[in-house]
Amino acid sequence: MAVMPILIVPIVTTFIVSMIYVYALIGPIGMFMQWMINALSGLQGGSALFIGLIVGAMAAVDMGGPINKTATGFTLALMAEGIYGPNGAYRIAVAIPPLGLALSTFISRKKWEAADRNMGVSAAFMGLIGITEGAIPFAVKGLKTVLPSIIIGSAIGAGLGMVHGVECMVPHGGLIVLPAVSQAPFWYAVDMLIGTLVTAACLHFLRPDIEQPADAKPKSNP
Repeated sequence: MAVMPILIVPIVTTFIVSMIYVYALIGPIGMFMQWMINALSGLQGGSALFIGLIVGAMAAVDMGGPINKTATGFTLALMAEGIYGPNGAYRIAVAIPPLGLALSTFISRKKWEAADRNMGVSAAFMGLIGITEGAIPFAVKGLKTVLPSIIIGSAIGAGLGMVHGVECMVPHGGLIVLPAVSQAPFWYAVDMLIGTLVTAACLHFLRPDIEQPADAKPKSNP
């Protein structure tokens, strides 16, 4: 039946997953979240840095996928408890993958094909408004170099954000939300820049130069 994969299967699977969540997972998840809230309330120094590194890595590892959304849910739950630091760190991290890739296409032009360099412009705009998915087209073509680079950059940016006490009041990221950064807005921008530079530097060292095709080499005059 044509309706099965379009209507029946999504409804049945959604119902099953919802029941598993409500009756099996919500208790342990609630306990874990409460423990995290209690722990984060007294975070300082190295502990704050560790949380920032984890949140930043989760933001980048699947570029808007389930792990990224798990980090989103975690920071939103903490915001409901009046804890805004992890959200500030996370909102730094989500912008770094597309911004780092865009910067890399600009300063490391020998590492990217012409089509990739053109995508860098749109990636830059997506990074400025906090859309991590702008990194996906690059990751699809070069996962081995792109993924570790964006994870490292995002983790460092978010870790620094936690150390500097950045707090963001809205559930969105990128420089577009800078007016909503209630604590340390200067460091919000600086830490995002540092993460972007780290990502671009990693890409520069990890990616090989693009080999020019034989017919693209200049011909010698007869």
